[in-house]
Parts: sequence; structure tokens; C-alpha cells
Amino acid sequence: EIGPDVLEPALRAFFAVGAGEPERERERERERERERAGIPAVAVPPRPPSLCPGCPHSATFVALKLVFGDDRIYVNDIGCYTLGFQPPHAVGDVLLSMGASIPIAAGLARATGQRTVAVVGDSTFFHSALPALVNAVEHQDDIVLVVADNQATSMTGHQPSPSSPVDRGGHERPRRSIAAAARALGVRDVRVVDPFDLPATIEVMTAARDARGPSVVITERPCPFYLMGPARPAATEVRTVGDAHCHTCGMKQAHLHCGLGESAALDRQVLARRAADHDLYARAYPAGPPAVAPCAAAGPIGI
Repeated sequence: EIGPDVLEPALRAFFAVGAGEPERERERERERERERAGIPAVAVPPRPPSLCPGCPHSATFVALKLVFGDDRIYVNDIGCYTLGFQPPHAVGDVLLSMGASIPIAAGLARATGQRTVAVVGDSTFFHSALPALVNAVEHQDDIVLVVADNQATSMTGHQPSPSSPVDRGGHERPRRSIAAAARALGVRDVRVVDPFDLPATIEVMTAARDARGPSVVITERPCPFYLMGPARPAATEVRTVGDAHCHTCGMKQAHLHCGLGESAALDRQVLARRAADHDLYARAYPAGPPAVAPCAAAGPIGI
């Protein structure tokens, strides 16, 4: 890779700003001076990239984990959704290169006999996933392709993608339909859902999990940061928290206290309760859905 160790000498040579060992020796001498003066060295804490607040991909990964579980093989692609491999989602066992998610998932499905999940974004879908999807259809590979459609090329600067509602100049245009493209390539099982609608997303992903051959699930919701730019609707609703009502939300009555510590197990439990009104969990709760605080019931992922 072209990392700092490669770039720094090249830039120094090009701009004639110190070069090679003399500059490094000067830096070492500055470090020794700081040590003699008793100035502690400050280590920069590691800051791994993470999904942005309000990212719809996060909701997609929550539903994926609830439906497919921890033991499923998840093959990721190149984009924001790559970050799903990190906790708390841990959705992403394999990553190679852009467009490789579908063929790797197909190969793993053939080798293991397990229905495998591939995750790709809207930009990558149009950029490099179409040939692989044709191949999966041709061989009827047992895969579930999840297209995380946030209508933007977010990781590289929020440029419009083919599924964006506006062009680079901010002018409205027809969106290119991922669902129509998948059906045109021969995929029979194509479903579109808003990932913030958890019960509906669980239903769609469960149907795809239980199907055979290639299935495509499109989780469609705009990137919130992209909406701040040219794609911002004329009338955008802004929600605020009313401090006066902070302690009257019903959390105590639902035995979900604000001071309760967060954990992956707790999140799973609360999410399952949020979806308890759905047929998928009806058997688990024969006495009816457990009490859920109003704020949790109204929240997009129920927490």
C-alpha cells in the first residue's frame, strides 16, 4: 500500500524539504531533548473508523444479526458498510476487494453447503457487483445479497451514486432502481425494505434466509449526512428532546431504567422485545408482547 513510509520520502525529495536519515536523526534529537526536559511523550490513542450516528447500515446489521445469528458467514465489500465487521455488530468475516463479496459468498456456499450472506452498497452494486450477480443467478448459488442502499457514495465524500435522487449539481433526477436491475438479471427473490422498520426488515430477511438460490434484500434509506447536502429535502423535520419530559417516558414501568448498563446481550434482548408484536416472535411470547417504553417503541431500532 502507499502508506506514510512510502509517501514521506517521496514528498520530501520532491519539495526538497529535508530528506532521509538526517531529518530522522534531527527528530530523534528533539525527542531526547523532550525527555531531558521531562516532557512526556503523548501517544495518540487509536481511533478506528466507525459508522456515523444515524447510519441506516447500523440498523441493517442489527436485523441481519437477529435473523442470521453469530454462526453465519458474512462476506463484506468495500464501502461504509465494511465497518459492520466491528463490535457491536461483528457482521463481516471476509473482505477482499471491491466487487468480490458475491463471488466469495458463492464459493463459500458451494464449499460449506451453508446459505451465505454478502453485503454490498448501492455504489458498489452498480460499479462492480453486476457481473458477479449474473454468475450467481446462472449457477443458482445459495446466497443472500444484502444491498445497503443509502443513496450516496458516502465513504469517499458523499458523491451521488446511481441510486441518488439528485445529480452532482443537486438537480433532481430519476433514481436507478437496484431492485429492477436485480430482477432484470434474473433474480426471482428481490425484496426492498426500510431498515429503520425493524419488524418489516426481520420479516424480509427471514424470508430470504429460508429461500433457496440467490435472494436480494435491498435496505433502502438515505445517508443522513448526504441529506444535509444537495439531496436535502425542502422541508426536513427536526426532532428535539424535551428536557421537561425526560423522566416521564415510561422506562421505569417497563423495567428499563436509564441507568442500566449497555451490553450486546441487553441490546439483543430489547430488540427482540421491540419486535415481539411481530409473528416471528409470537411463539416466544405467548402471553403477549412485554412492556416497552414509549420512547423505545417509537425509536427506529427500539432502544
